This record gives sequence, structure tokens and C-alpha cells, in this order.
Amino acid sequence: MTSRTAAVASAAAALAAVIAALPTAFPAAPPAPLPPRLDLNAASARELDLLPGVGPKTAERIVADRSSRGRFASPGEIRRVKGVTRRAAQRIATLTEAR
Repeated sequence: MTSRTAAVASAAAALAAVIAALPTAFPAAPPAPLPPRLDLNAASARELDLLPGVGPKTAERIVADRSSRGRFASPGEIRRVKGVTRRAAQRIATLTEAR
């Protein structure tokens, strides 16, 4: 083996040792806390508008439905509101609760 080949092999071994030590040198960051869930039975139209799949008109419909038909027993009941698709209801349910 030539001296150049030996130097490259030595550098590669040193680099491999550094890479192997990286996971222990930098501990994983703690998971971010989950954001609080929005209460469907208390949220304003403005708050509901911030949810994915909910625009201003749908937010108003949710508030109107809640006023006329009563509280939501579960986030899944959001599907009873006109204009809320099954897919939107699934996304909304992961971010809300019905207290």
C-alpha cells in the first residue's frame, strides 16, 4: 500500500468514527408539545375559520348549526354541518374536541 492510500484509509477510518459518534454527541430534541384542541361547542366563527378545510362560510354554518341543533357530542358530529366533507371532518376531528 502506498503512503497516499494509507493516508486516505486512515482519514476514512477517522471520519467513520466521527460519524458513528454523532447520534450520542447530539441527543434528540424532546418532542414538541401538542397544541390545545379547539372546543367545537365554545369556539367562535373566527377560531373555527383557522381550522384546515374550514373557511369563513363553513365556520358560520358550524356556529349556526350549533345554535339551532345543539351542542356537538363528539368532533365527528361536525359532519352534520352542510359543506363539511368527510375528509375535512377527519382533519377537523384531529384538532378539536367537544366538551
